[in-house]
Amino acid sequence: MLVAQLGSELIVAHHDLNRKKAYCCPVCQTKVILKLGTKMIPHFAHQSTATCISSEAETPEHLAGKVLLQLFFPQFQLEVYLPELKQRADLLWEIRALEFQCSPLSFPRFLERTYGYLASGYQPVWIFGKALQPEHKLTQLQKACLQFEAKKGFYLYGLDVTHQHFLLFRYVHWSYETGLSYQKIATNLTRQQQKSVKSTRRSSRFSYSEWLQQQLATKRKDIVQLQGKCYQHNQHLCYLAEWIYQESTFGLLFEHAVLYYRILFLKAASYVEWRALMTNEVISWTYPFLDREVVLHAFFLECIRLSKRTFS
Repeated sequence: MLVAQLGSELIVAHHDLNRKKAYCCPVCQTKVILKLGTKMIPHFAHQSTATCISSEAETPEHLAGKVLLQLFFPQFQLEVYLPELKQRADLLWEIRALEFQCSPLSFPRFLERTYGYLASGYQPVWIFGKALQPEHKLTQLQKACLQFEAKKGFYLYGLDVTHQHFLLFRYVHWSYETGLSYQKIATNLTRQQQKSVKSTRRSSRFSYSEWLQQQLATKRKDIVQLQGKCYQHNQHLCYLAEWIYQESTFGLLFEHAVLYYRILFLKAASYVEWRALMTNEVISWTYPFLDREVVLHAFFLECIRLSKRTFS
């Protein structure tokens, strides 16, 4: 932790502080120790037997990252405890909470924290450390943190502590043909310089239908299950209309299930009817920052555009 209480004041750890003073935790009010070593930046630590939520071990990356984020966003306050949530925001300004996540976090715990923020009127923003930033495929946690704006497409945030860069991963996209792609904007936290780095896009050796045929032949579980759903509508994954195989803006969220959702589109006479067919498909919506109905309506309009189908 970076912030401790000294009398009635909140003190941010730094090298000029006196170790002998009586610092305490702002949350549990127990004594904390000022650490001024060489491997980590100055910080406070509870006794090893402490059970306070602020006593969780922090990595050097996490401690340094919080300091860098406050340099980039000086209006934010470090380590604010929210008693109604019984949790501490890494940084907080009004209703905006920044969470710098460097180590693995269970998905149920992520949802608990995120929906806790939202239910209490806060707007959480998750920022990923080095180990959790996008690579070749998005994890469940990364997908759940996706946000969307017309100018950025789907996007995520990251922080490069080593080079002091705040990262924006924008235009995040996935399709069978290209795999995962995005544009990374790195902004220097001290000089405000930007540089753009594009991810590599793969080129596939096989057409989508050929690849699906191979996966069915090797009995890949998720593809076999998807084919079972298609079979109920007298369709086969390898012999669909050409437009159904085309890239989707929403492939990032639904991946291969896009094919089945488009088959359901062909079975519906209206958006209301298609939405009813989709009910069981989207009962569990694990994207806290994306409006389910907005996404589904946009997906339906994409189907109309690609299929050139008209509705009376």
